[in-house]
Amino acid sequence: MKNINKVLLTVLVTSIFVISGTSSAAFIKKFEIPKDERVNAKWTIMYYMCGDSNMDSYISPLLERLSTIKSSKDLNIVVLKDNLGKGNSKLYYINETGEKIELNNIFGWPDEVDMSNLKTLESFCKQMMTVYPANHYALITYASAGTGWQQYPLPDSDNTGDKISTPEFAQALKEIVEYVNHKIDVLFVSCAMNTIELSYELIPYVDYIVGTQDCFSEETIVPRFSDAVWDLRNNSDINPEEFCSRAPYRFEPEPFNYFEGYNMEMPLLCKILNKLPFKGFHTVIHYPSSSVINLSKINELKDRLDDLLLNLIVNLKNDSFKESVRRAREETQEYSRCFPKYWFLFPLYTHYRFNILAYDCVVDLYNFIEILQYYVDNRYIKDQCNYILECYDEVIPAIKKISYDNSNGLSIYFPRTKNMYNRYIFRGKLPCLYEDLKFSQDSYWDDFLKEYLT
Repeated sequence: MKNINKVLLTVLVTSIFVISGTSSAAFIKKFEIPKDERVNAKWTIMYYMCGDSNMDSYISPLLERLSTIKSSKDLNIVVLKDNLGKGNSKLYYINETGEKIELNNIFGWPDEVDMSNLKTLESFCKQMMTVYPANHYALITYASAGTGWQQYPLPDSDNTGDKISTPEFAQALKEIVEYVNHKIDVLFVSCAMNTIELSYELIPYVDYIVGTQDCFSEETIVPRFSDAVWDLRNNSDINPEEFCSRAPYRFEPEPFNYFEGYNMEMPLLCKILNKLPFKGFHTVIHYPSSSVINLSKINELKDRLDDLLLNLIVNLKNDSFKESVRRAREETQEYSRCFPKYWFLFPLYTHYRFNILAYDCVVDLYNFIEILQYYVDNRYIKDQCNYILECYDEVIPAIKKISYDNSNGLSIYFPRTKNMYNRYIFRGKLPCLYEDLKFSQDSYWDDFLKEYLT
């Protein structure tokens, strides 16, 4: 009976759209399905595929993988995808036989949309979460150019203007969550986006984030965003933490340099310099660990960190203490090194990915705290460091990495020098200043940075 009701509901929804020709947003407001009459699946997975970018060639392989996985009575897989060129934006439901059912006309979608427009994301999520209700929802933003807190990557070649700031992305999720009265249980993010700044901004709207602190290699892009869904297809009863905690273990995180990771020939100059002792001219190596962030524990981590930061700020006037902090910072694992320090270095960095040219303003938070604990002599500060490290297993319930990788699942902004503070990775205007983030306003981290960088 439950399956019959779901089919009848889908037919009714479809019929009303076809007959009325109204948009989905208007339909949802006009035709409210009583909550106790909805036939909920256990999971609805929403793919937002930004292929009108350098991700174009990775759209079809992911769609093929999803057609292999298929929806079921307990699992809905829905997709909004765009590719390079015009007239190829498609809204799909992957049905129980793996067929891609096009929904553009049913839901009033045009053949070309701007995936970088947050209203597109809002409309997609509101429609899908209303018409395909479920006990749990996962949103997978399939996009490139992850930069940590500086922007939320939803690229579209038709938009060459301002990029999406972290607060703007959070506001879009707020609109979605308030509309459907349900949080996003799991958010899969692009490379280098597992930051405390993004996590803190999304606490009211998302329960778990799945991603990495570093870049992906080409061969892992599709598996990272699809293979975990196999677990839901096989067992839709698993809860959000079980689902996302399995995701990191679906692949082996092999370190790579960008040339080999994307099947390009390494320049001869790089091969020669890699054999010489000066590490600044060695090729950047990426460590693509995968981790899960439990956003319900971020506030506790922030509070413990604040206790330490107050003492660090007070002690930074002492030159020897500041030197201990500097040494700890120097030895801490860094990320966002897919990009150069300055936008005008992009042509050079594309051909010669030297360490000395790489962006170096994002670090592993746990790694910094554990190294700082070693260098400082203050017993009380050592204990505060340990108090922060003790809560990490709850903040990061799952991580997969190689044994010698110093990644621990959560990054934080920590520029080495004052001139790198609020410096945008790309050319143009920074979408949001660091001090305008919620984490900067609610914690002492930005105060610490400004004191340290003076």
